[in-house]
Amino acid sequence: MGLPSASSAMIATNAIFMGLAIIAVALRIYVRLRHNPPLYIDDYLIFLALLCSMGLALTDIIGVPLGGFGAEFTTLTVTQQLHFFKSLFALQFFYIFAVAFVKLSVLYFYARIFSVGRFPTIVKIMFAVVVAWLISFFFATLFQIFPIWCNWIVCNPTTNYPVMYVCQSVTDIVLDIIILCLPAYSISRLQMNLNKKIGLIAVFGLGIFCVVSSIARLVYTAEYLSLDPFHNYGPSTNNDEIGIIMWSGIEACASTICANLPSYGPLMTKSRDLEYMVSAIRSKLSPHSRHSHHHSSRPHHNKSSKGTQLSSSSERIVDPVGSVPGTSTRIEGGVRDQYGGPPETELEMGRINVSTTPCVVA
Repeated sequence: MGLPSASSAMIATNAIFMGLAIIAVALRIYVRLRHNPPLYIDDYLIFLALLCSMGLALTDIIGVPLGGFGAEFTTLTVTQQLHFFKSLFALQFFYIFAVAFVKLSVLYFYARIFSVGRFPTIVKIMFAVVVAWLISFFFATLFQIFPIWCNWIVCNPTTNYPVMYVCQSVTDIVLDIIILCLPAYSISRLQMNLNKKIGLIAVFGLGIFCVVSSIARLVYTAEYLSLDPFHNYGPSTNNDEIGIIMWSGIEACASTICANLPSYGPLMTKSRDLEYMVSAIRSKLSPHSRHSHHHSSRPHHNKSSKGTQLSSSSERIVDPVGSVPGTSTRIEGGVRDQYGGPPETELEMGRINVSTTPCVVA
């Protein structure tokens, strides 16, 4: 007898997103180790997020044969019902830690990149809020029914489930939206053309799919709880609860994937804009590719008749002085005068640093 469609969907979606999350984190670590920078705290945090996401996805997958995820609860054996409740209890903790570690990783990445003005203070505040969110819902979930073993043996409820689950989902969505919007102001102050600003904001905004996943999970939660607002944690025979479980796994893995995207800058290997990418491909096909590559890797500077130097990076993306060839990119904005004044800001994703360090143009 084949698996119910909900069970098949549970296995397929969690397996796919877990695989993509593993690839995303492995690619991030490869970029770091390949170009010899140290691993930062945000790298370790995203690795912890991956472990929790994998734990959640594997619990969802194993829950199909052991706990009957996706099947009518009334058709399950006593042993399967016991595994159902135990799996449901365990995956809630995987979910809380996975999404929290992703948020903390992204915030630490922001703090390392945008280290000017009031931005670091804002990031520290958000960091504290996320930690408080993690601790609060960890203990709320742990003691949602007391004693704890009542989580897999139906007892009288000691927690208002509708309030707890809805608050968890809503606050998760709000935190995601705030974190996604944080870089927008700093990027808007960069002195570069509008298209590049939009492109940078889009890179940091790719995590919007995490918000979509969270909203989908919230919808299933609301529909499930609307059937019986005072339900004592027992499973229903509809697909709403399975939807909550499945979208929890999708959200955790998708968040892990999206958090890695801004760190892939060095993979472009100097192809920082389409024009350079095309010329690089052509140079590989040219018999003088070595000479062309060496010549094109040098930064260019324009001088005015009065000695004022206009940074070429206001119109293009160039390599910083002293960088490892093909691994670093600096997006600069602003006019540098003959006294070596700094541009207003610089932006780095991966090995692209945001700083206000003065740089004299020779």
